[in-house]
Amino acid sequence: MGESGEDQFLLTRTDAGPSGLLRPGDRLADRYEVERLLGGGGMGLVYAARDEQLGETVALKVLREASVDEAAAARFREEIRLARRVSHPGVVRIHDLGRDG
Repeated sequence: MGESGEDQFLLTRTDAGPSGLLRPGDRLADRYEVERLLGGGGMGLVYAARDEQLGETVALKVLREASVDEAAAARFREEIRLARRVSHPGVVRIHDLGRDG
């Protein structure tokens, strides 16, 4: 996605079900429609989604519920705050942080 210059967004969701998986067509924050799973890591999963308000393709990082305690949430917010300062074609631009559910 980032290769074509599209903006990418970030949203966290901690109630994505016991497996943490979302399905195509699932909606988050009454705004994003999940298209497909892109990948995952220790803290969560990343999905391609459609921002219906802006008509843009975005990437959503969805945190696993088990990985989100207050300390982890604070680290994640700090990571986002620092990442927003970086401007480089190889670094995802973060535009949103929120909770759904």
